[in-house]
Amino acid sequence: MKQDSFTYNITARCEAQKAIRLLSEFNQHSDLHPLIVQVEQVEAPQGVLRRYFITDQLKWGPFAFKIRYQADILRVTDDEILTEAFQSPSTIVTNHTTLTQNGDDLHIHVKITMQAPDLLFGYAFSQARTAHLVMAGRIEKALTI
Repeated sequence: MKQDSFTYNITARCEAQKAIRLLSEFNQHSDLHPLIVQVEQVEAPQGVLRRYFITDQLKWGPFAFKIRYQADILRVTDDEILTEAFQSPSTIVTNHTTLTQNGDDLHIHVKITMQAPDLLFGYAFSQARTAHLVMAGRIEKALTI
């Protein structure tokens, strides 16, 4: 198993609650995340705020394929969101987002940590980083409107 992290920052002119609603409701993410093609909310078990099954459309060379994974919203406060996604085989993506209001500006710091089997790690990590950086720009735009 390999593990690595990447971070990104977003600054938007909005209240934290607007960003929290957007970032913690995955039903809205098919418009933000470039790989997502379907989001299905399901009943969450105890200890999980919300659970989703998400389908991504991926490419590897000339091959296009879909993956389906579980995504859980674990914690949402006035200044923090914690989520985890699980996809077989043994791939876990943790998203820890912190929000800091500074006057009219909201600073959003996102840390993505991925753990995956050695053979999958390079491809999966690259796809996640690319998609999340595109998503960051879309989030900033959505929050500024």
